Amino acid sequence: MHSTEVRGRYIPPPYLLPCPEEITERESLRKAKIAKRIEANNIVGFMRFRDYGGSQPGRHSWILAGKPLYYWKMKVACDCKYLDKVIVFTDIKEALKMAEEMSDKFVPIEQSLTEALEPSYVFVDDLKTPQSRRITERTFEELAASIGLKDPVKVYLNVPSPLESTQSITKLIEWYFGDDIAEVAMIATLTEGPHWTLDPRNPKYGMPLWYYFKARQMRPLLYRVGGSRIEMYPWHNRQRTLLVPIPEWEVFEVHSREDLERAELFFNRRLKG
Repeated sequence: MHSTEVRGRYIPPPYLLPCPEEITERESLRKAKIAKRIEANNIVGFMRFRDYGGSQPGRHSWILAGKPLYYWKMKVACDCKYLDKVIVFTDIKEALKMAEEMSDKFVPIEQSLTEALEPSYVFVDDLKTPQSRRITERTFEELAASIGLKDPVKVYLNVPSPLESTQSITKLIEWYFGDDIAEVAMIATLTEGPHWTLDPRNPKYGMPLWYYFKARQMRPLLYRVGGSRIEMYPWHNRQRTLLVPIPEWEVFEVHSREDLERAELFFNRRLKG
């Protein structure tokens, strides 16, 4: 039997496909590799949010299902088995107190008034630093070093996405450490389903979202980036990005009262199963 091609995808003949035993062995080796890499790294969650500034002051304290918006991200972080510590960097005193009482995994650090304001940036034109960086706020690296963490892997936990689950954060970390060359891993949702021609269980590497804005005529937009992410290298245009697809509602972000109402609907739907 000859090989075939379906929608531009090469399908090898059956005699070239791995046998079930080989597939099981490969999966066992992959899981062992992931476990070894996770054990060898300090994986630290990072929650940075504020109520003083921004387009909607106080939105991170809006009530969703009887709890503040930031509570739901704290709960997810607390339940994630791979996060060694979670830095909560905010100007909300109630959030700092909640983090301290919820678990010893959390390290609450209060933002100063200057850090809670809109940040200032300085332009840096070299090959090692992102093109601009904040100058009015302590960086994650500085905060991690202040509590004795050396070379941690940062998992940025997006507070405005309150519907994100612990399973998705766990998947994000496992996919990142299961890949040999990914520089950045992001939680994303698939869009424009008819254009998706690859197996969703094995998505190909995607370019950053800006690429599709610049080359919309070349190929369709496949991802909508949102939710949490892992970054190990400075942000640059040639980064290798691994996108982890999850349900749409998990990356839904709350930026207005209308968004909050929609989040309530998603939340109730999830509770009903």
